[in-house]
Amino acid sequence: MAGGLRDKRWVALRKEILARDLNTCYICGSPDAGSVDHIFPRSKGGALYDPENLAAICNRCNSRKSDKLYTTKGFLSLESD
Repeated sequence: MAGGLRDKRWVALRKEILARDLNTCYICGSPDAGSVDHIFPRSKGGALYDPENLAAICNRCNSRKSDKLYTTKGFLSLESD
C-alpha cells in the first residue's frame, strides 16, 4: 500500500508521534494512547504525513472522533465540498 497508513514511512512516523506525545491522548489526557490521529481528518483534506497534523489518541476517543474535528467544545463534523 504505497503512501498509505501501513507503509514504512507511516510506521516510523507513528512511533515518533507516540514518543513525542508520551502516549498521552490529546483529547482526554489518558496515558494509554496507542494510536495516532490526524487532527484535521484526511477525509477532509488533512495532511497525511505532517507531524503538526498528528497526535497520540486513545482508542476510546479515536472511536468517538471518527472523521470529525475535535475542539474544546466537542466534535465538529466538517462538510466535504
